Amino acid sequence: MPTTCSPGDVLGIPLPSGGYAVGLITRVSREHRGILLGFFFGPRRSELPAVDGFLPGTPDDAVLVARFGGRLVRQGTWPTLGSLEGWEPHPWEVTRFLRRPSMGPPRIVIYDANDPLVQLAEVVIDPDQIDPTMPFETLVGWGQLPRMLDERLPLIR
Repeated sequence: MPTTCSPGDVLGIPLPSGGYAVGLITRVSREHRGILLGFFFGPRRSELPAVDGFLPGTPDDAVLVARFGGRLVRQGTWPTLGSLEGWEPHPWEVTRFLRRPSMGPPRIVIYDANDPLVQLAEVVIDPDQIDPTMPFETLVGWGQLPRMLDERLPLIR
């Protein structure tokens, strides 16, 4: 069953080696509804939680922050568990991403606070100015996102 998602919605992402990651959608592109910004959290879960049982904590608790395509959300393969009641977007603003090109100096790429698809600026920085906690500037593919989360979340024993 096709579905859409909105900021404040919680997603379940099936992981290749078993279990699920849970993510909070914080931004949805206005013009291309398929581009999302999400924060993903551990631990790896053996079952998907009810949305009222999911407490994301803070943005710093995320194991991954990523801009990604929402095709599998629309198809229902990545289920939307529901919306967080009373969710506020302000603490979840991420507009700066790190780009490390293979040639040339690193850059900070700045996106619109309300649209993860609209790039506003790109600033060259010195390598010693890199913030290791800054998310990488990339558009993560639907096949890549579960693999990245699978690597970051320990297996359930």
